[in-house]
Amino acid sequence: MRQCLGCKGVFPRHELLRLVKQPDGAVCFDASRQAPGRGGYVCPDVACLRKASKARHPRFNLSLTEIGTIVKEMRKHYAGGIARTVERAARMGYLKESGVEDWSDPLRIARALCEHNRPGVEPGGYAGPAPIKDGHPFLTALARDLQLLERLSSEVF
Repeated sequence: MRQCLGCKGVFPRHELLRLVKQPDGAVCFDASRQAPGRGGYVCPDVACLRKASKARHPRFNLSLTEIGTIVKEMRKHYAGGIARTVERAARMGYLKESGVEDWSDPLRIARALCEHNRPGVEPGGYAGPAPIKDGHPFLTALARDLQLLERLSSEVF
């Protein structure tokens, strides 16, 4: 369990985003959650990131442009992870090749994969060789990445 620097709420580590202050003084997003340097956790909300950057957290004192850069970096990371997971699901046979014509929106496909729980064609043209179970390795990470990306995208910078 970790505490958010912004709202002071206590959450499991995988629900929070880690920021690291590197030795050169730069603050960056730590996707691996293992980078060296002084770190802190924030909720995936821009409001918590803003609160964490106030003077009461001097190691993470950020300007609005720095916050915007970090949020863009986070969005890019999670969108890339979702796209890779959708490609993996296609290779594993969870998408019907003839039914998926528009690969330009992997978020729509990812949402359909998370809602998919039975074999056969879904309303959007998605099909699976077998039901995707909650324990499937990529489904948990996909749902988490979708949730984090949606929370980060709630405010525009």
